[in-house]
Amino acid sequence: MPLFIACKLPHGLEITHNGRTIVLRGQNVGFDPDNPSPLGKMRGDANGFGITELKDPADVAAFEDWCNAVTFRDGDKSKGKLPEPFAALENGSIQGFKSRADAEAETNMLGDAVQSGFEGIDPATDKKMKADKIETADKK
Repeated sequence: MPLFIACKLPHGLEITHNGRTIVLRGQNVGFDPDNPSPLGKMRGDANGFGITELKDPADVAAFEDWCNAVTFRDGDKSKGKLPEPFAALENGSIQGFKSRADAEAETNMLGDAVQSGFEGIDPATDKKMKADKIETADKK
């Protein structure tokens, strides 16, 4: 059974696990700056997420095993796990779905609620930059 992976990381992610390499499409993969989507938004496959279809059962198994290896279950920090959970899985930037329709429906519902941490900022209104007294040059 295929697995559809939604990835909100801008340039995707290459995962190598158990001898398999899986390349996840990110939200900007395939983006053409000379032909942007309406409203100037970046083109993801689904609501700001890149969608990767895994058809090979070995790839599906490797991805699911990787997910289990890089997340903590009930505070388990046993041997073989990362010292901290993989943030992109924990915050919903990478999610697996059984169908493309499920991936599109879920990412549509999430909208901008999922933040990858790579979103752009407006220096003129960013609270952190103002608090740190970081100034920017005026546009001319």
